[in-house]
Amino acid sequence: MTKVHIIFDVNWGAKIRDIPVEDPIWIVKSQINHPETHWAWGSRSNDGAGEVTQMDSDPNDSPEETFLKYFEIILDFHEHDISNLILHFIGIAPTEQIQDVLDKHAFLLHRRISDLVFEAKYHSK
Repeated sequence: MTKVHIIFDVNWGAKIRDIPVEDPIWIVKSQINHPETHWAWGSRSNDGAGEVTQMDSDPNDSPEETFLKYFEIILDFHEHDISNLILHFIGIAPTEQIQDVLDKHAFLLHRRISDLVFEAKYHSK
């Protein structure tokens, strides 16, 4: 299984360093996250390292709006391994709208870790 970390928390910052190097990361761009994203790009440049992608977002956008903007892009990027994905969301609640979008793409809420952290896993329809 491949765990893809999708981070909407604008204050995640240095916690990016705690994510296993082989795991792909999508992280919302912010003043705090941006320098840590650059650190990750430099430290994860070896083979086998998960890609780190920064998501541009309007500061006025909610995490849900950013999710809606990027979710299909994320799935397209990982489509080669979609049946083996666990999507680990940080900084966003699994609202009804979020769960509807996940379900539309054959993902179900797999595990709720806290109010703003959850995982979704692919299921075949």
